[in-house]
Amino acid sequence: LRRAMRHAARRGVEVRLILPGESDVRSVQWAGERSYTGLLRDGVHIHLWLGSHMHAKTVAIDDAWASIGSYNLDYVSLFWNMEVVVEIVGDSTPARLREQFRQDTEHCEVLEYESWRRRPWWRRLRSWFFYRFRRVL
Repeated sequence: LRRAMRHAARRGVEVRLILPGESDVRSVQWAGERSYTGLLRDGVHIHLWLGSHMHAKTVAIDDAWASIGSYNLDYVSLFWNMEVVVEIVGDSTPARLREQFRQDTEHCEVLEYESWRRRPWWRRLRSWFFYRFRRVL
């Protein structure tokens, strides 16, 4: 999925993510931060949610397709958790989700590639370490 987002952004497709500014599971957040550099470098826009924890996952593509659910894109959710995802095609939901996403970005901090690249060495090391154990987090 990360590779597809990076390729789309390099082709000029607008790809935006809202990710938790502070996760309820810090080790998972630190592991996930390992992938920010490549996403940002390739033009994916990352917004860090500043509000309370949000568990919802939504996707809206071209006002034509949407997905809403609780499914985490990880091994635990894939094999063990009872997660739910709904796919919606051909109604007004994708457009409404896109508008809600736009409104939500107003409550986010935009993560810039240059500032992310200059983060302290210990944050890079921490992300590298937890990324190695991502399948068991």
